[in-house]
Amino acid sequence: LVNGLAYYYMQSGAPEKAYAMLVMNIKNYPKSWNVYDSMGDYYAAQKNKPKAAEYYKKVLAMNDNPETKKKLDALEAKK
Repeated sequence: LVNGLAYYYMQSGAPEKAYAMLVMNIKNYPKSWNVYDSMGDYYAAQKNKPKAAEYYKKVLAMNDNPETKKKLDALEAKK
């Protein structure tokens, strides 16, 4: 639910609210790779490539997720 709200806020032009939701999700579920993937998506949407890559790499250290790998590869190809 919180993750869904974060994406809603990202798409609605309220990045500060999206960020707050994502931080809360990471705090509540620090062992969930998905919360870090979502934070990577947030930073990618904010055009902060280094932070997005940092979070995508954190996901890949926890879980070999092919979708996250694709996102990271695409991000790094745009350098």
